[in-house]
Amino acid sequence: MQFVSLGALGQGLGPRAETIEIPETLKIGGDDLLLDDIATPLALVGSSYSARQEFNFAGFLQQELGLDLVNHAVQGRGPFAPMRELLASDSLLAGNPEIVVWEIPERYLVMTQ
Repeated sequence: MQFVSLGALGQGLGPRAETIEIPETLKIGGDDLLLDDIATPLALVGSSYSARQEFNFAGFLQQELGLDLVNHAVQGRGPFAPMRELLASDSLLAGNPEIVVWEIPERYLVMTQ
């Protein structure tokens, strides 16, 4: 509606501004010591849906799976570029995750057909 010029009528027409309630995920469990070897068993790769804090996808995964994760998702690059970059770097080997979650939005699956 911001791009439609309605003149004086524009004040009362159209939908109200959308707000996003940002969920918060809290860590429950033991404290990690500063010099402990901390294993991160889960790596997340994906699109803006995984990268943006407003959607809290990484937080929900951590909460439901009970695992710490490293988020390799990147905003505005789609799901494939971040995975290519991760595989080309040493980050995946250094983190040594047991599970890699690759978030691919449904619209990318439809685009290839």
